[in-house]
Amino acid sequence: MYCWTLILLLLIPIKRKQLIEQLSLSTGLNEQLLDDLVVLYYKEVSSELVRAENVNINVHKLGVFYIKPWSLETTINRMKKMKNAMKKPRSLQAYAIHKEKIEHIELLERLQEKVEAIQQQKVEVKLKRQQYEQESKDHIPS
Repeated sequence: MYCWTLILLLLIPIKRKQLIEQLSLSTGLNEQLLDDLVVLYYKEVSSELVRAENVNINVHKLGVFYIKPWSLETTINRMKKMKNAMKKPRSLQAYAIHKEKIEHIELLERLQEKVEAIQQQKVEVKLKRQQYEQESKDHIPS
C-alpha cells in the first residue's frame, strides 16, 4: 500500500508556485529567474500537449498533464474569435500569423475530436459494464 501511495503522489502535477519555492530553497537562486524558466517550461509542455497523440503527457517528476475538455472548447472559441477579428492580412508577416492561428485551431479541433472519442468510449464501456452486471444479476438463481 505504501508503494502505491508513493506512485500516486508522484503522478500529481506540481503547481508552478510550489515548484518555484522548492527550487529556490534547494538551489538558492532568485525566484524571478526561476519563475521565468518555469513559465517557459510549462509553455513548452502545453504546446507539446496540443501536438501530442494522446490527451495526456507524463512529465518525469512533475506528474501527468491532461487536456481538460471545457478548457479546450473555450480556447478554440477564443481562437476563432481572434481569427475572425483579424483583418485580411496585407503583409507577409500578418499572413504568417494568420496562417499559424488557423493551423493552431485545426490542431485544437483534432485534439477535441480525440477527447470526445475517448469520452464516448468511456460512456460505452460504462454502459456495457452496467449491462453485464445486470445480466449477471438476472442469471443468478435465487
